[in-house]
Amino acid sequence: MPSAPDAKHPLADLGGDPAFTEDLLQALAAAMPGTEQQTEGQQRRRFTAAISALRSFDVQQPAEAMLACHAILAHQFALECYRRGARTSQTADLDTRMLGTAAMLSRTMISTLQMLEAQQEEPVWVGPPTGNASPCR
Repeated sequence: MPSAPDAKHPLADLGGDPAFTEDLLQALAAAMPGTEQQTEGQQRRRFTAAISALRSFDVQQPAEAMLACHAILAHQFALECYRRGARTSQTADLDTRMLGTAAMLSRTMISTLQMLEAQQEEPVWVGPPTGNASPCR
């Protein structure tokens, strides 16, 4: 499995703490689905794609990094369940359960992304309307 990036990597201090970042990335790499049947090149490509997704969230705090990591893993496992559910060599019941799990994981990913978005939003202060000295009407 690919290792976490070194100190010069763009995600080297994700959330402001290099030790947290290293631990998070090691956990992400270890939790990726289906890696036992992949070549080292396939594992590296999948991990690189996960890092690219993590970077796209532009996280600034450890809690944001954790939410982003959860969303990435939910996505990875949803795709794995969709892949397994599409196999024709399984029973119809197993296919249905895999597709149901994939749909649940997709909803989990969307919910997690919404939580991340809410976490990242800066509070917006709206001042009084132009020409009105009082903020109350």
